[in-house]
Amino acid sequence: MSLLSLSDIDLIRADIRRQRVSYSHLLDDLVDHVCCDVEQKMNSGLPFQKAYAEVRSRIGSNRFKKIQEETLLLIDKKYKTMKTFMKIFGVIAPALMSLGALFKIQHWPGGSILLALGFFFLCFFFLPSSVYVLYTENKSSKKHLLMYLSGLFSSVIFLFGILFKVQHWPGASILITSGLLLLGLLFLPSLVFSKISDDKKEGNKTAYILGLFAGVFYIAGFLFKIMHWPGVSILIILGLILFVAIFLPAFSFANFKDETYVRGRFIFLVVTIMMSVIFISLFTLNVSRNVFNEIIVAETQIDDVLQDLTQKNKQLSESLNTVSPETSTVSEIHKKTEEIETWINKLKYDLTLAVDQDNSEAFTGFELDYKKIAGKDAMDIPTEILFGTENNGKVYQLKSNLMDYKKWLLTCSNDPEVMSGIDFLLDFTGEDISGENYSWEQLYFEKRSLMSVLNSLTTIQLQLRLAEKEILVELSGTVSETAQNITTDTSTSI
Repeated sequence: MSLLSLSDIDLIRADIRRQRVSYSHLLDDLVDHVCCDVEQKMNSGLPFQKAYAEVRSRIGSNRFKKIQEETLLLIDKKYKTMKTFMKIFGVIAPALMSLGALFKIQHWPGGSILLALGFFFLCFFFLPSSVYVLYTENKSSKKHLLMYLSGLFSSVIFLFGILFKVQHWPGASILITSGLLLLGLLFLPSLVFSKISDDKKEGNKTAYILGLFAGVFYIAGFLFKIMHWPGVSILIILGLILFVAIFLPAFSFANFKDETYVRGRFIFLVVTIMMSVIFISLFTLNVSRNVFNEIIVAETQIDDVLQDLTQKNKQLSESLNTVSPETSTVSEIHKKTEEIETWINKLKYDLTLAVDQDNSEAFTGFELDYKKIAGKDAMDIPTEILFGTENNGKVYQLKSNLMDYKKWLLTCSNDPEVMSGIDFLLDFTGEDISGENYSWEQLYFEKRSLMSVLNSLTTIQLQLRLAEKEILVELSGTVSETAQNITTDTSTSI
């Protein structure tokens, strides 16, 4: 009669454990059952490896895990309840979120409510019950508790941040940032260290640590992209290199080097990693593209309005000069407005070229083709040029020029309504946001992408032309009145 050695029994036990069978009594029973089957096969003359391969093939890859689930359902009522909750709300939550998204896209009423309910059921019913089921099925010790709790809380906070972002509620950025920080700085390290403590293979330890750094870089890149912070490309590239070029080969070699056949676990690992990499890369690219496409469309529309308004102001100025050539104020207004607008155009040109010298191809004179601009998301260089090292940057010079122009323009008017309109158009006061005071410079230019800065500058040019129009319209009434009086006096004298 053939008997298994201790090393053979340990191999079988480890293999069953890998199928996530952790319930101690059940594990012992299953090991004993498999050992008996293998010994029976060995009695017919088969060596251990072939006998065990036949038994494992007959049992199937997930049968032991299903046996454990069935056992827990019979002996643990709380587990049974949580498993039911997980299944029910695992269907309800995605269904409500999908319907909410559809209603949002179609602009039907009730979309926001459906989305909010979907996220609520996902975060407060499905995720907690899933964590409990996983914790129970794996019979995890208290050293793994931090991993489960940090995973739960980081997921809930991040998902609520996404909901707040979609609904345009305040606090979305704080929630997203908090969730990703918790995920990267607490959950991932606790997950990796729990894996290292459970797995004694030296190769696996190195692979897990590499995976930790790769995950942290990717999460940081994801966060930086959502928040439009600089340095996204570096983080994404580092995460990609660590994941695909270092972590995947190291982990695969440590776990599958002795495997004769390609196992489903290896295929799942490769597909999961590649799908994660592709999803994050495409998502960050799509976020960037969507945001900048919207800014480009808005910028083009503002440019069209600005050119139209500039042309009309020029025609009005010329007509006023024709009617009353001795009125020098009209020419002075037009000249000063042209000077400050030219200064702003020069600033746009300098900022765009400072980001990338090849951006000169996007200019025709001072007219910009925004689609051709490279480095649309650049922040460091525009911020450095605008603010300088000691508050001596271009934005302070811009504000000084605009305030001088506004002060002079107000001296050209005697109409309180026109003066009020100019004061509103050329308003350079700051604003209180969430209890913090932000200056005009900070609100429109600090830590902004190149495209956002260009958009703000074009908006200022439009405001200048609107203020110019207010004065010209007032002066046109005065000039008409004067011309009418001259005509009347001439008629009377004749």
